[in-house]
Amino acid sequence: MFGITIKSGGTVYVMRKFNVKELINAIQTYRINYLSTVPMIYDSLLSENADLSSLELCISSAAPLSLNTLKSFKEKYGKDILQAYGCTECLGVTYQPKEYAGILTIGKPLPSVEIKIVKDDGKEAKIGEVGELWVKSPWVMLGYKDQSETKKVFEGDWLKTGDLVTMDERGLLYFRGVKKRMLKYKGYPIFPRDLEDILKTHEMVIDAKVLGEDEGNLGQKPVAYVIVKERRSGLEEELLNFVNSKVAFYKKLKKVYIVDKLP
Repeated sequence: MFGITIKSGGTVYVMRKFNVKELINAIQTYRINYLSTVPMIYDSLLSENADLSSLELCISSAAPLSLNTLKSFKEKYGKDILQAYGCTECLGVTYQPKEYAGILTIGKPLPSVEIKIVKDDGKEAKIGEVGELWVKSPWVMLGYKDQSETKKVFEGDWLKTGDLVTMDERGLLYFRGVKKRMLKYKGYPIFPRDLEDILKTHEMVIDAKVLGEDEGNLGQKPVAYVIVKERRSGLEEELLNFVNSKVAFYKKLKKVYIVDKLP
């Protein structure tokens, strides 16, 4: 959308760091007509009384939108939130047409995008059946730097997204979960194994497992369960800092639990 806006002569307002007051001020000052963001931002706007009359299109992506947010935003501001779906490896994949507003769907494939839904047995899913979303399009990535990882996610020209979906009789897709072991927090993808591998390099750690704790529309925050060689005061904080000093801001662990047995 960024490229399309610029190419068509539009203006893009980018925030360095989210602040709901700044967002509202920008919408009102510049009469912004298109908002593309994550569910938690719409929740933040629901806590305010803002003039959003200039908005003509509201898009939510990067994390599942809740029915409560969808309905509440419509009731308070008279605006529909439409969903879009994509991922780093294949950019935009689907878009929810306006005629299907009010439904929790990630929509239909964009032009030039081919999809299929594949079950665990390798057969294509029928209407209503859950399967992994496979994607083929001109803008799908060529691969990862690690060729062994590339082979895991491609079946010929088809990219296996790792996301589970269903399709209804209208061709609308519905997000049902994640096949690969991944958390989503504030719209960012977090792979627990990356954090576990770092924890296991600490001299006091025998084993570790990272899971997600529910944070509502924020997603799942990463927390670690750790078996250690010897318990000592302050070790939880030490392990937390050990990991968080080595990862990007959005991957940081929120809590460490020292346990005798992994969950």
